[in-house]
Amino acid sequence: MEKIELCERNNCTGCFACFSACPAACIAMKEDKEGFLYPVIDETRCLSCGLCRKVCPVLSEKKKASSPAAKASYAKDETLREESSSGGVFSVLAESVLERGGVVFGAAFNEGMELCHVAVEKMEDLALLRGSKYVQSRIGDAFSLAKRYLEQGRGVLFSGTPCQIGGLKSFLNREYDNLITVDVICHGVPSPLAWAQYLRSREKKGRKVKKVSFRHKKLGWKKYGIRLDFQKGKPYFAPLDRDPYLRGFLADLYLRPSCYACSCKGNAPAADLTLADFWGVEKILPQWNDDRGVSLILVHSEQGKALLEKSCGKRITVDIDAEKALRYNGAYYASPSKPQAREKVLKLISETDFDRAIRRLYPRKTLLQRAFRKLLRLFGKSR
Repeated sequence: MEKIELCERNNCTGCFACFSACPAACIAMKEDKEGFLYPVIDETRCLSCGLCRKVCPVLSEKKKASSPAAKASYAKDETLREESSSGGVFSVLAESVLERGGVVFGAAFNEGMELCHVAVEKMEDLALLRGSKYVQSRIGDAFSLAKRYLEQGRGVLFSGTPCQIGGLKSFLNREYDNLITVDVICHGVPSPLAWAQYLRSREKKGRKVKKVSFRHKKLGWKKYGIRLDFQKGKPYFAPLDRDPYLRGFLADLYLRPSCYACSCKGNAPAADLTLADFWGVEKILPQWNDDRGVSLILVHSEQGKALLEKSCGKRITVDIDAEKALRYNGAYYASPSKPQAREKVLKLISETDFDRAIRRLYPRKTLLQRAFRKLLRLFGKSR
């Protein structure tokens, strides 16, 4: 039997395309020591059909990107806008699909606070998909389920990271008029192991986390923070510069190896629409700079444009210059740089308390932050 080799391990995005396409169901997605999922082939059951390689988006040829149309937008519903990471545009688009009897796929936390892709068919469940989630989601059977809905003729909105949308498109291997795909400008996906260890460090005295908001706007859109709600007791909140998980994420400490050389950067997007925070809004649309959140929309297809038109009544929207807007969103073009301490960080996180691991690697930074907070307290008293 011919041995089947998939893409290089460091390039694998864990998109589940090969897992979903295997006719013999001989590919399992197994967790490595860093908490990331990789395909493992049971060669005793393999048919050597090569389909896993054919659907791998990393191995497929990509066309160069054309310039997208760009829009700035936010939801008219201020409560929806407040509960969203940026301007609430994803929820408005998803509502438009559900109102027409469609299905919306996205990432949601299960009862064990593991992030998985799920299908939503009811408006009241849409909140599960709302908001940025800074950990890699498990696709599971979502690609196969989406295909089933598409072949039934139902409208499907599938949201995910660019590599996940690329995986879905490769798996489907054909165009569907009833499919709309939405991705995000992605900073990189953190390790589920790091997330689990961070939660463990917060769930003290038997308190279990029941809800998380990575982009809570208690201090505004630009200085967002993480909030954890527990089954009992007061919630935990920390701004992005005080919370160890957010600091580690923004410092690229525990991203998936493929994120440091992302194959989705600088290539034609697989998605119909790309959503992002409209960073730089104060320079391009200063009248919109109210610190409540504004979305940047990049339109890549006629299907994406059509969905936007269907939901225009629920949004405030203006056309903008894409090149100017993307100057403030460098992650659209460039991969994050790999920190020298990455492997050491993940090893320490797996062996010890999450906070202790971060402090051991960044003691000076921690001391400087403490000193800065002390100066702020003194300055506040002096006034």
